[in-house]
Amino acid sequence: MSLKLRSYQIEAVDAVFDAWDEGVFPPPAVILPTGAGKSVTMGEIVRRLHERDGEGKIVVLAHRGELLKQLKRAVHQLDDSISVGTVKAQTREYDCDVLVASVQTLASSLQHLAEIGDVQAVLVDECHHYAAETYRGVLAELGAFDVVDPTPVVGFTATMWRSDGGLDSLWNPVYEKDLIWAIENGFLVRPRGLVVVCDSIDLSDVRVEAGEYVRSELEEAMMASVQSTVTAMETHCRDRACIVFAAGVDHAYSLAEGLSEAGMPAEVVVGSMSADERQGVYDRFNSGELHSMVTVTVLTEGADFPRCDCVVMARPTRSKSLHSQQVGRALRLYVDPASGVEKREALVLDLAGHTRSLSLMDLSRVDDAFGVEFVNPEGDVVDEPEVEESGVRPRNQRFGVLQVEEVDLFDPKGSKRTPRWLQTDAGTLFLPGKERFVFLRQRDDGLWFVGWVTVRGELLGRFVSEHFSREDALVAAEGLARGFGDLPLRSKSQFVNVAPTERQCDYARVLGIRDPELFTKARLQDEISRAVGLRRLDLVVN
Repeated sequence: MSLKLRSYQIEAVDAVFDAWDEGVFPPPAVILPTGAGKSVTMGEIVRRLHERDGEGKIVVLAHRGELLKQLKRAVHQLDDSISVGTVKAQTREYDCDVLVASVQTLASSLQHLAEIGDVQAVLVDECHHYAAETYRGVLAELGAFDVVDPTPVVGFTATMWRSDGGLDSLWNPVYEKDLIWAIENGFLVRPRGLVVVCDSIDLSDVRVEAGEYVRSELEEAMMASVQSTVTAMETHCRDRACIVFAAGVDHAYSLAEGLSEAGMPAEVVVGSMSADERQGVYDRFNSGELHSMVTVTVLTEGADFPRCDCVVMARPTRSKSLHSQQVGRALRLYVDPASGVEKREALVLDLAGHTRSLSLMDLSRVDDAFGVEFVNPEGDVVDEPEVEESGVRPRNQRFGVLQVEEVDLFDPKGSKRTPRWLQTDAGTLFLPGKERFVFLRQRDDGLWFVGWVTVRGELLGRFVSEHFSREDALVAAEGLARGFGDLPLRSKSQFVNVAPTERQCDYARVLGIRDPELFTKARLQDEISRAVGLRRLDLVVN
């Protein structure tokens, strides 16, 4: 064993085995703050299970590639004799003692689950996600909810908060340590909070769905604050190693460009990048070549960058869970190998507008033991902004008549000009081209289908191909749209506040779109495209 477990990690492992021996239901869960060594704790459970020489595979479930790698590494560090295979995308390493598997891959086809065979136990990483029906279905297929002799299951998370609820009935916490405990006992560094009050940020018209801001609208609102964010980082964290959380891909690239121009080298990490591309950015950040990594959500779970001593919340959030995950990126212990200097504290830079929502998270609302100071981008101390009731528009007050949302599905090459994906209420993802809509749709059997519909004419459209993963379907769909020469792109111009033309407004009213003059030109054109093609889309898909 090359790793020495901390006392609380051993206590957590003991609590899990005690719960299994006692037949505790719902399944036990372990809650440890981000940075406290959750992966090592899971690895020790795997080691003990393997030592027992029980029948069946040990399955570790995760939902991000970084998590899979982390868990596999932890098991090998504890016992390198244990064979560990990976099951994700096109990787199918079933013939191993331990399977570290992507839950999305297992959910995509029953064939993957059949290949596993008998299961000895299941470990679930980031188990707060498992209120979702898809995730619960995978657990059910692995025997977690069998009435007679259920498969032993344990969940791990840094937080058991979830905006849509559903966790109390699924998990039974048997061991828990919070952030304050970890800091007071020297396992994490203490965060210091600064709320940067920016007059350029206005969230009053950003809608909320499922307890969080609609990402496309939040990004539009935050694009106006790019220069303020750069100024704030110049003032407060020029000499720090920063991870910046942006509101969207375009916002991330704009921030990285602004930071680099200001002498703080920055690169973007987004989900559309390949594993090798992401690793290259990680290596440059860990070596000190980069001042900042700018991301959207890729780094919130499963990432390990102990050098980081500052997180910048350039995307305000209402989610306590998300904010805590992001803060945790900066709290790991670290000693600089060149200077020998030990990290003593971390800075959390929260971007806020001139008024604040009662639901908006900052460090003090994650835990009231942490106070925050309010400053402007230039560093002057200011009064705490007036707190107002949330001004977000509920879903049923959308300006247009079409219930269609913009979603974040990114160009596989990670370009700054990314395809503009939309989603219907029925769950159909599509690219609103001028002549054709290319669409993605997941069937009940988990397969993703790619197809197209015409906007006009007698020919409606057809399905083209099927894929096991959404990622593969995404590549195929965007390739199809490029082949048609009809790939709508999200350029920065989408965020410019340009009024629609009179002709646009007249056409929109004919289509039944209410109050078209309240849209920007780009947003109204989206509504028009949706109205023209949506009826045909639903006819072909459904």
